[in-house]
Amino acid sequence: VGFFRVAKVLDTLGVKTSVAMNSSLAERHPFLTEQINASGWEIVAHGVDMGHLHHGEMDETMETTQVDTCLGTLRELTGQSISGWLSPGKSQSDRTLDLLAARGVKYVCDWVNDDMPYEMTTRAGAIFSLPHPYEIDDYVILGGLQHSEDQFLEQVEDQFDALYRESEEQGGRMLSLSLHPWVIGQPFRIKTLEQALSYILGHDEVWSATGSEILNAFRAQPQ
Repeated sequence: VGFFRVAKVLDTLGVKTSVAMNSSLAERHPFLTEQINASGWEIVAHGVDMGHLHHGEMDETMETTQVDTCLGTLRELTGQSISGWLSPGKSQSDRTLDLLAARGVKYVCDWVNDDMPYEMTTRAGAIFSLPHPYEIDDYVILGGLQHSEDQFLEQVEDQFDALYRESEEQGGRMLSLSLHPWVIGQPFRIKTLEQALSYILGHDEVWSATGSEILNAFRAQPQ
């Protein structure tokens, strides 16, 4: 239910979005992928489901099957190329990046150790890390830390303000805001999302973009 509240806010404000979706969800609820495609959003592969984590002790054949199942199902059901990946629980094995790069995935969101994209090397070529920060996650702030909606709004605005100031000297900065419809999509919270995004979009030279668009812009810069 919260998904549609969040979608309405994003569509009304014209915010482009990347949606992490596992293949099991896409199979069960095709109307969600229809809504996402209609809005022009990007689907990021999010594994088979939360019961299929990637980890260092798993068999290579098992992990390969999980990656193939997820990517194959999402590509077939959504019609999208699926070039982004967010592992369930941000979990990976030593071979996950190799498997993803070999199957056309261009970026991953599991490595939360930088504010900006950066390149990593795999046996199948380059793959990029795009920041998906834990600290500015609605579930972490509102659910885990039990902060108020006003505090969440203040933290989002402070995050933006700092990055906006840095962009004046360092060039474009990336603000990734992690949202869960069952958290921020609650009736008493949805206005907070609208307030936060309206604040961000009220500034000059703010670009709303999908993960793939951000990566393409980053790679087009002189290195």
